[in-house]
Amino acid sequence: MVLATMQSAINQGVYGLVSNLGSLVVRTLFQPLEEAAFAAFSAWGAEAQAQAAAAAAAAAAAGPTAGGGGGDGRPAGGGGGARLAPLARALSPMVKAVSVLGLLAAAFGPPYSYTVLRLVYGVRWSETEAPAVLAAYCGYVLLLALNGIGEAFVHAVLDSRGLQQSNALLLLFSAAHLAACVAGVGRAGALGLVGADSVNMLLRIAYSAWCIRRFFRPLSSFSLARDLLPTPSTLAACAAAAAAAALSNRFLLQPPAAPTDGATPQRLFLRRAAMHVAVGAALLVVLLGVVARTERGALREVMAMRRRRRRSGKGAAAAAEAAGGGGGGTKED
Repeated sequence: MVLATMQSAINQGVYGLVSNLGSLVVRTLFQPLEEAAFAAFSAWGAEAQAQAAAAAAAAAAAGPTAGGGGGDGRPAGGGGGARLAPLARALSPMVKAVSVLGLLAAAFGPPYSYTVLRLVYGVRWSETEAPAVLAAYCGYVLLLALNGIGEAFVHAVLDSRGLQQSNALLLLFSAAHLAACVAGVGRAGALGLVGADSVNMLLRIAYSAWCIRRFFRPLSSFSLARDLLPTPSTLAACAAAAAAAALSNRFLLQPPAAPTDGATPQRLFLRRAAMHVAVGAALLVVLLGVVARTERGALREVMAMRRRRRRSGKGAAAAAEAAGGGGGGTKED
């Protein structure tokens, strides 16, 4: 809405094109992980709430001097570190997995945004600000990934009071986001809107991180940096791949003597793009090999969680089908 009232149709089209590409990546890669994570977290939260209700009933029966529980925004009856450890083991690989996917987008998106847009949409869009907006959006994808899994956890495990506090704070973030959109779009168009969206995501990620740290406070072994972030080797490999891809873009696709632009013949562009893409493919293969080694445990656990979710979904569908079949047979009789 802000972009529509303050910018031209071209800038609106640029942002629409970029956001559609980005949302496709988010739906394809991140949504299945977020759904699996939310299912796992919700199961723990439901169990904690049931135990909280039982504890509250026992406390009420014991009299007013018995200790209450909950009421601080966390699941009442959450228990100590022993009860939180399994949940931490479920959260850790999920956050690491989406972080790695987001880092891949942030590393390879900016150096290849021009190439993708020109190959897919032609010179009409590659010569607008769309490549710069798409490059920025690739960094925004990393923030989207972290926010999605963080909010899935927070909304699954907080009690009703905690959810009310969370919703109130998110409303404040939305107001700040609107102000940032007005300022950003006025100064930088579609690129400013991506910047405003990024600020909003950073605020929400910071709040989710605060909630997670507070939630796992009884678990002394839990650390946000150690348990939720990819390993230093993974981060270093992603940074090296991003730097190498940027150099490839600078010297193969955009050589200083004759940079690629709309006037570059398509045949010359395709030759340069082929070399640039080949470098990127080689870097991606090497990087995936490093990640498979450095994040082996997290990736294995994520795959196991997804398999369990598929099996439970099939089991629920089979039970529903059997119940429906049984009901139909009874009606026939």
